[in-house]
Amino acid sequence: MNPIDINNGFTKEKLVENKNVTSAIFLLDQKITPIEFLERVKTIALLFDKLTKEELKAIKHWIKNTTEDRLAEKAREVLDASKEEVKNMVANNAFIIKEMEERAEKKGIEKGIEKGIEKGIEKGKIDLARNLLDILDDETIASKVGLNIEEVKKIRKETEAGK
Repeated sequence: MNPIDINNGFTKEKLVENKNVTSAIFLLDQKITPIEFLERVKTIALLFDKLTKEELKAIKHWIKNTTEDRLAEKAREVLDASKEEVKNMVANNAFIIKEMEERAEKKGIEKGIEKGIEKGIEKGKIDLARNLLDILDDETIASKVGLNIEEVKKIRKETEAGK
């Protein structure tokens, strides 16, 4: 099978039908949710029964290097388990996916807060520089407030234009 063919429209079903390393990796590499990713790992574990140990090792290595650590760990556990264990494992992993999504959302909120704080600090520096324009020169303001000289000159120009 030619990997170029896989990139040109092979469906999930067609990839599963091929049951080889290349189709397994392309199956996992499509844009899918973490739950669908684990479902596909489960499909590989249950249906790709002709994979050698080396091929399975290559798939696990690819997962480790391309997937978020906790999801990659769960995927490797699925691939290492017996067929009976696999059927039970994926059903029990849904709560892990939810926790990962909540953590990602929390990180996004934290980054937003950090960005807001940074903007607030920057605005405070600009306001302070504006208040010092009538008593200090641009170089001193830049040095004391923590802005570069070009920013202070721009603030001075905007302030004088507004008068």
